[in-house]
Amino acid sequence: MLVLVGNCVIYLKEVSFILIGGFGFFHLFFSFLSNNKSFKTLNAKLIGFDIALMMSGIVFLLIYMYATANAHSSYANMEFVFSPIRTFVVAVLAAPFVSIVLPCMLVVRFVLLYKYRQFPNPFWDSIGLVAFVYFVVFLILDMGHFNYLMPANILVYIHLVCCITLWKIIDKKSSVLVCERSSWIYFNNQCNSPRYTLFHTQQDSNA
Repeated sequence: MLVLVGNCVIYLKEVSFILIGGFGFFHLFFSFLSNNKSFKTLNAKLIGFDIALMMSGIVFLLIYMYATANAHSSYANMEFVFSPIRTFVVAVLAAPFVSIVLPCMLVVRFVLLYKYRQFPNPFWDSIGLVAFVYFVVFLILDMGHFNYLMPANILVYIHLVCCITLWKIIDKKSSVLVCERSSWIYFNNQCNSPRYTLFHTQQDSNA
């Protein structure tokens, strides 16, 4: 059922194949590492689930490449104002948790894992990494509308709860509360941004 839902998400928004397939890859890889680099004692159903997620992403990517093989334009060419610099600025201003906080968290997280000779957490660290990969693809594809970063923002808040709990900055209950308040502010802004755009579009058309 989860694989079916994941496939529905992929075909509703193409970039989501990174989140679905990427999570399957990282989760399986980290599970392999944390299990003394062996698949023998891993849950067979879990392995099958991760492989199904990866295959879902790969199949979609192949279909997408075939369907767009003769395309002569890109997403960035749809609007002349799109540029890599603008996209990066939009990401920093509109989604600082993804563009600033997430990379810093991942660097600190993996430096500490290396320092204390620990293995990544298959679930939590996979969430953080797929969010970061999604953000990088967002920049590469020059996707200038910041609403596309909403999936990554959701994953960052989840990963943030894990990190600040593991690092014992604050207790788990407080960390959940911080993320809840931050996410509420973010989603409130996301809901208001279309109305802001619509208002100014109407103003321009009436001018």
